[in-house]
Amino acid sequence: MLPLILLVLCLDFTLAGKRSFTLDLSWKTGSPDGFERHMIFVNDGFPGPTLVLHQGDDVEVLVVNNLPDETTVHFHGL
Repeated sequence: MLPLILLVLCLDFTLAGKRSFTLDLSWKTGSPDGFERHMIFVNDGFPGPTLVLHQGDDVEVLVVNNLPDETTVHFHGL
């Protein structure tokens, strides 16, 4: 069992690398629940893209703010 765990840990770090993402924020009309309203789209979609990362990755995120106001982005993860 221990060799399998070590193999998985080695594989996880082998997949590690640099990941770059661009998030283009725009203000558009959408109706995700059937009621039309203005909302934030990311890369012309809602919800925004899933960012897939591996343990040990270096991550770079470029946020292009096309919104009418200043904004911030925060992330959730495991």
